[in-house]
Amino acid sequence: MLFNPRSIVAKIDKVMMEISDRNVDIAAICESWLKDKNSPTTAAVKSHGYSILHDYRKNQNGGGTALIYKSLIPLVPLPCSIHSDSFEYIVASLKTGTGTKIIFLVIYRPGNMSSLFNSEIDCLISNLLLKCDCLVLAGDLNLHLDNPENKLHQQALQTLESCGLKRHIFEPTHISGRSLDQIFTFSLHDQLQCTDISVDAKNVLMSDHFPVYCGLSISYENKYMKTITYRKTKEIDHQQFTNSLRTILDNCVNDSGASFGKSIEYLFSKTRDLLDQHAPVVSKNISVVKQAPWFDAEYRQLRKLRRKAERKKSKSLSNMIIYKDLCQECTELANKKKKAFFSNMIKKAEGNPKTLYKLVNKELDRNQAKPLPSITDDLFDLAQKFNTFFEEKIDRIRSGMETKASLHTKAVIPQMKLLHEFRPTDIDEVKEIISESGLKSAPDDLLPYSLFKENIDLILPVLVHMVNISLLTGSMDGVKRADVIPLKR
Repeated sequence: MLFNPRSIVAKIDKVMMEISDRNVDIAAICESWLKDKNSPTTAAVKSHGYSILHDYRKNQNGGGTALIYKSLIPLVPLPCSIHSDSFEYIVASLKTGTGTKIIFLVIYRPGNMSSLFNSEIDCLISNLLLKCDCLVLAGDLNLHLDNPENKLHQQALQTLESCGLKRHIFEPTHISGRSLDQIFTFSLHDQLQCTDISVDAKNVLMSDHFPVYCGLSISYENKYMKTITYRKTKEIDHQQFTNSLRTILDNCVNDSGASFGKSIEYLFSKTRDLLDQHAPVVSKNISVVKQAPWFDAEYRQLRKLRRKAERKKSKSLSNMIIYKDLCQECTELANKKKKAFFSNMIKKAEGNPKTLYKLVNKELDRNQAKPLPSITDDLFDLAQKFNTFFEEKIDRIRSGMETKASLHTKAVIPQMKLLHEFRPTDIDEVKEIISESGLKSAPDDLLPYSLFKENIDLILPVLVHMVNISLLTGSMDGVKRADVIPLKR
């Protein structure tokens, strides 16, 4: 999408709804009028599952270029040292799954035309073409390319074409009837194709420029899809599964000569084989779509109706009126849902300044970057580093403590009874512990939660047997590993 909204600040909700409804991947924006790197406008972009790169103008009015793109697209800013006085620009790059590097260049050229633009644009594009396989130039060039009498404008077109760029927009993109907004592409080996070009002259976003849409045949890295694995435990023949599980548990209890570690290994191995037999692991690719938190079923349904009306709006005046009414309803409902969502969040944060400040900072897009420290893939080394850190911390605390005279007095050690053995547990005690702590399951546990709960009466005697062996032999072999899933705070 290419669009000059003449201030995205005032129209951010409408623009983002249009981008979301049309499922736009990347939008090139001219005249963004952004004055800060982070603001409520950039926060609104992110709330829809998109990110934004822009050259904000701190102490200037108007102007500005930006790239709004889906957050899962690996688009990164590309530093460029080429200075320009005749236009503003922003550059970003994208590497596809096939290794092709694509540069996106957004340009806004205000004011009167001069030969300086031709020399500066030639220098910039020549520099960028050395760094990529494909180039997409999109922007409000303010050039009358459809006027052959305008020599300076025709020279600009010749400059762009001499660099190997291909022009794609020939329809009017401005209310004056001129093609001021343009998309040019360059492809070293024809990897990039620009298709399905359309100009939305209905002016639904209320600007003197019309939004321009096109498709680009780009192979993205696999960022939109996520592979999940699961077992279809609901489709298990439960009677057959229970009978097989009973045999495994009986064999474990009856093998009196097995150590605790061997018994644990046997249980996990046999139950895993049993699960693979009755409910094999299934892999599935799912699309990862981030939506605004206030999007609910009611709003989605209204958007569907609006999309249906949009396809029929050109057939009659009544259809156009219905479409405009639905657009208004969608906007009002979105604002209502958004207000209700944030009112609820603020109410929940009442009495908790930290949570409230965090909410405000997020919506104003402040202090979002919190880089995590780098870690190693060597889990043993990581555990040792944690251990060393806390040992050194305790040593530093102790060394900084003042030594008091009372610490040097001889301590009186009371007579203690020595513990020689543990009392064996029983089913009632284990059942009580489970009842108090609740039944929980981790990914690598003996059985999934649903199957564990269903067969708890079979499993309890085995748990008692295993606990007693551990208490008798002092062994924890096979159960020293834990899956720690940290909660984001």
